[in-house]
Amino acid sequence: MNKVMLGENREIKIGDFEDCIIYDSDTPYVYDPPSQVYDYCCPEMINHQQGYTDMHYAPWAFGVILFALLEGKLPFHDYDMYITKEKVLHFDYQFT
Repeated sequence: MNKVMLGENREIKIGDFEDCIIYDSDTPYVYDPPSQVYDYCCPEMINHQQGYTDMHYAPWAFGVILFALLEGKLPFHDYDMYITKEKVLHFDYQFT
């Protein structure tokens, strides 16, 4: 859970410093995630679907974080990044 932080006034903050970018809403881009963040990537991001920006991806990543908080594990995680990617693309997850 390296994406969730506690702020100075005990507010919850979500961040990702592994792949920081400066967001410009006027300039769409294609984002190819590094392997360690496939756990948080939505299928549209992995497939480079046109018309999606990072603002579309945020709700998916937030859902992954909520799942991890409730279940104590990431929904799609595997030690093999290619299996993690396939699990995301096929919505392959299980509740405990």
